[in-house]
Amino acid sequence: MEWLGKVQGESKEADGKAANAWTENNVAELIEKYGPDNIYNADETGFYFRPLPDSTYVEKSKKRFERGVKVAKDRVTVLVCNNMAGSKSRLLVIGKSKQPRCFKNVKTFPTEYRSSQNAWMTSQIWTNWLQNWDLQLCKENKKNLLLVDNCSAHVDVPLKQIQMMFLPPNTTSLIQPCDMGIIRALKAYARHEIRCRIIEKIDDSVEGDTKTANEIAKEISVLDAMHILATSWAKVTAKCIQNCWGKAKFKTKVQDRAVEDAENVDMPPAPADMTENDFLQWVDIDNDVEIAAEETIDERAQESCCEVHSTI
Repeated sequence: MEWLGKVQGESKEADGKAANAWTENNVAELIEKYGPDNIYNADETGFYFRPLPDSTYVEKSKKRFERGVKVAKDRVTVLVCNNMAGSKSRLLVIGKSKQPRCFKNVKTFPTEYRSSQNAWMTSQIWTNWLQNWDLQLCKENKKNLLLVDNCSAHVDVPLKQIQMMFLPPNTTSLIQPCDMGIIRALKAYARHEIRCRIIEKIDDSVEGDTKTANEIAKEISVLDAMHILATSWAKVTAKCIQNCWGKAKFKTKVQDRAVEDAENVDMPPAPADMTENDFLQWVDIDNDVEIAAEETIDERAQESCCEVHSTI
């Protein structure tokens, strides 16, 4: 069958005129109506949780990150949601397995978790996520605006406290806050975290342990990936998020100032043995993976719709 999918980023040339027209006609009114605390943006990103950078790290026992290692494409999809004021919602991670073996005997989780056949966002997962959020807002008596792109999985759901607004086609690379550097900052911190974990295991290895960095990376589980993402998300600051919203032209009069380049906001520096260009290539290695699609009837029947909660 032909998939009506969503690939991260936009393959066509962005429509600058449509983006400018939308922001000029909508932003000021939306900010006045909802306020920065109640205007949210949500977007998905693919995340490879086992790839190594194309660089070499050698330590005392001569174990290393080998050059030329095939990119490990074990992946999850991550739903990132935040508001104009800089507040962050809990991440939603989507994997392939309904109950990964690494979940055995685990009672609390650092992120929410769902599953689908291809680890993609689907309309059912999207609907469940929205309805749960809407229920919580009903209890808090709060109304939010949610800005999203118009992909196949982002179905319009009847909600009481959430007003969903679709951004114009082929404009999200220009006016979607998550695409202005928020997701990239999350991934940069996550790559650093993966690298640190591997280096620690190499440095702490006992004599005779011959595991390479690539072999250690293969041991990273979905649960490890959830912890890595949660830790990294905590490092993305409110200032970074606010600046990225500003770059997308969402600014109050008080914030009407020069917005820092999102690529240089709150991004961790490249590791000492990597150039900035090599590091950013590693950060962006999974930017073009498919992350959402219209699922078939059979897939809907097989899809997990259970929640994994966390108290941490």
